[in-house]
Amino acid sequence: MAGVVDVDKIWKALGVWKPYQLSQLFYIYACTVPVAYPVLSWVFIGYTPPSQCKALSSNLSEYDIGLTGNVSDFRIEYGKCDLTIHSTNNTPDPYQDMKPRKFDCLNGYHFDHSEGETVTMEFGLICGKSGLGEFSTTMVLVGMCLGAAIFPSLSDRFGRKTVAVVTHVFMLAANLALAFMPNLASFATFRTIIGTLQQGLGLSTAIIHVEIFPMEWRGFLGFTGSVNWSLCVCSLALFGYLMRNLSWRYLQLALSLVSFHALFGPWILDESLRWLIANNKNTKAVRLIEKAARWNKKDPRKILSLLDPEKEEMLQLKDTEYKYETVESKAYVPTSGKDKQESVSEATITEKYSFLDILKNRVLLRNSLILWYTWAVNSGTYYGLFLTSSSLSFGNRYLNYFINGLVEIPAALAYFAVINRIGRKYTCVLFHGLAGVSLILSVALLAATKEDGDAAAIASTIFSYSGKLGISASFLTIFMYTPELYPTNLRNVGIGIASATGRIGGMMSPYSSVLVRIGKLYQMQYAIWAPGVLFGSCCLVAMVLMFFLPETGGYILPQTIEEMEKWTKEQSYFRPYKNKQQLVVDDEKRKTDE
Repeated sequence: MAGVVDVDKIWKALGVWKPYQLSQLFYIYACTVPVAYPVLSWVFIGYTPPSQCKALSSNLSEYDIGLTGNVSDFRIEYGKCDLTIHSTNNTPDPYQDMKPRKFDCLNGYHFDHSEGETVTMEFGLICGKSGLGEFSTTMVLVGMCLGAAIFPSLSDRFGRKTVAVVTHVFMLAANLALAFMPNLASFATFRTIIGTLQQGLGLSTAIIHVEIFPMEWRGFLGFTGSVNWSLCVCSLALFGYLMRNLSWRYLQLALSLVSFHALFGPWILDESLRWLIANNKNTKAVRLIEKAARWNKKDPRKILSLLDPEKEEMLQLKDTEYKYETVESKAYVPTSGKDKQESVSEATITEKYSFLDILKNRVLLRNSLILWYTWAVNSGTYYGLFLTSSSLSFGNRYLNYFINGLVEIPAALAYFAVINRIGRKYTCVLFHGLAGVSLILSVALLAATKEDGDAAAIASTIFSYSGKLGISASFLTIFMYTPELYPTNLRNVGIGIASATGRIGGMMSPYSSVLVRIGKLYQMQYAIWAPGVLFGSCCLVAMVLMFFLPETGGYILPQTIEEMEKWTKEQSYFRPYKNKQQLVVDDEKRKTDE
């Protein structure tokens, strides 16, 4: 194709890790903080402290329960969700021989106020209303689904910067407004809006994140993005701990103000050079290159020559990277690394595919069903472990949440250590197995150990952290693995649908904490242990299903459905990882076949 611009050459000429790129990178990472908070903030603003029914006032006739007389004339047992009224020797004659009567908490609830007031306390979201607060967290994920459907196309049409700046400013306003919501309905509505805007900010900055560096650095950016995400998640625990004695409204205000720099975003964040060139915004592209050259102390004339001004009207992108449309909640875009570049020309691929082609083709449908299940399990387990961190057997909720976030750093290290050594499939098998076994053991230890409870609690908590490490690393792997299992013209469709199924799993995760609370309330141990057993079992099923997927590491990726079928049939489900040396052989074979 005439007039193709290699944007990677421009970035290399400007210098890779230079002041301009670093300034943009640091600002993008600062934007990750508000992206990380919407779902996970419920751990602190929605915490449910110990509670019981509030004591009744002196005259029972006030409550319209068919009883009269003073409270002192009866014996009243106050429970967590109900109260029981018994007769005594002082009870008036009409009620002297009455059977015990049970009522809901007639005068509301008394909460442990050793720490500040939470949403659960203010809106009374316990007992019969338990789960309504978690519903607001589910609505955040519903909003994320809406945002993922709306903003990628807007980002392609109006620019990454435009979407990032606008959604960030509105997200700041919505987060500030959330702190003043008077009731649960308005609270849940604004959380839905925040979830929608979160995707606009997260996806657009994620794209800029990888588009300001050459292809060979994308794998490393995936690692730095993982570390940054982990630190952003951990910072929420610091806010929660420092403001633990204040109302949730003050905590929400503080969390909102991490987006204060959104007001300066139009002057700090630059548009993606790739987007400018692809959309023939050549004057702006020249200005951006001149600015970057000035920051990096480079001669702009040499760099601008790479644009080939004689063919300025023909400038288009060289398509050497995958476009990941939706990224669950991470603020970075995982890429396929140095060994997965795929050259695709218009002459090579002409056939267009749709979602219906996935349903029609047996191989694609089988692979897709496995991937959809795995994404749902990963998302549900990932968020579920965060949202139930306050119920771990050892430690306090701030420390447990912090460690749950911190283990994502060793998870990223483990992922990058093995992904190109044992392949995508066996990396998934390894980390799903680690997550499944660890989570089940964390429950089994508590169930089987009657003595030395502290030691069992510590061991159980450690296994829970190991499970979180496993699911975090498997999430990184599945981000990379999924698009590689589809032919070129189905790749964006494949990752988009898989991400959507992941969000469905995430929508269910808030109710795992409800199950734990019900178990504690009614002393049902199986309900307390159920989330760990459920998450662990689902991870083990995902591990087994991974064996039925083909390996993609070290292979030239299929460009058509026919290539996909042939490529899959040539593999054994349990074949060892194919090394990179065979990559060239496969490429030569494709050329021969053509």
